[in-house]
Amino acid sequence: MKRKKIQYVSLEAGAFISDMAFQVMTAQERGVYCTIIFYLYENNGRMPLDIEVLKHLCNCENFEKVWEFVKQKFVIKKDFITHKRVCRELDRARRLSQAQSEKGIKGAMRRWKPDDTGIGTGIAKRSEVNRSEDKVSDNNSNTSPSSAFQSLDTSLRSAAITAGELETLRFRIYDILHKVFGGLTVSDRTSLRNLTGWVKENIVAGKFEPGIFKTIVNMATDSCNGKSRKPIAVFFAQVKNDLGYKKDESRTF
Repeated sequence: MKRKKIQYVSLEAGAFISDMAFQVMTAQERGVYCTIIFYLYENNGRMPLDIEVLKHLCNCENFEKVWEFVKQKFVIKKDFITHKRVCRELDRARRLSQAQSEKGIKGAMRRWKPDDTGIGTGIAKRSEVNRSEDKVSDNNSNTSPSSAFQSLDTSLRSAAITAGELETLRFRIYDILHKVFGGLTVSDRTSLRNLTGWVKENIVAGKFEPGIFKTIVNMATDSCNGKSRKPIAVFFAQVKNDLGYKKDESRTF
C-alpha cells in the first residue's frame, strides 16, 4: 500500500523571522532558501544536490554565490539535501494523519460493533494491516529505485497533471535515474537532467503522456541488467532509437 502523501504541514512564521541567519539574508537568499524548503516538503524531505537543477528551480542566475551562504541552513550528505525542521514537521504531520485515521476507525467501530456480520472486526483488522504496511513503506523509503518509483504511479496515471506537479515529477524521475545508475559523473548527471527536461517539454506539447517516465525508468533498469560496462550509454542509445531523443539538440535545463 502506498503511503499517503502529506498535503499540509505546519509552517511557523516566527521560526523564520526569529532566526538570526534568516534575518541577515538578502531578499534573493531568502527566496532561494524558501524555494528549496518548499521543494523538500513536496519531495518527502530529501532532494539531490545538483547545482544546475537547483539554479533552475530557484530561477536564480547567480545561484552559486547565493548558495554559499544559504547552504548552512541545510544538511548535506552523500550529494543529497535535507533539513532538520522539514523532516521533523513531515514526521509530525504523518503522526497526526495516522491519529486522525485511527480516530475515524474507532468512531466507525463504535457505530458498527463486531457482531455476527463481522463488520467491526473487519475494520479493526484492516487498521492493523495499514499500520504494518506503513512501517514497511517507512523502512524501504529511499532504499531502491523500484520502491521509490512505486510512489509515482498515481501521478503517472493522472491526465490532469499541473505544471508544478509535472516539474516535481520530472525532478523525482531524475532522482530515481540517479539511483538506478549510481556513481555518475557531472556530465552524466547533466545528460539525465537534460533528458528529463526534454521529456517534460514533450509532455506539455502533447507528444507524450506522463506515463512515458515509467518507460524511461524501465529502459534504465534494463540497461543496468545487461553486460555492458557503460549501461548509461546503452540507455541513451535506446532512448534515442525509441523516443527520438538527440542529446546534441536538447537545450540545457
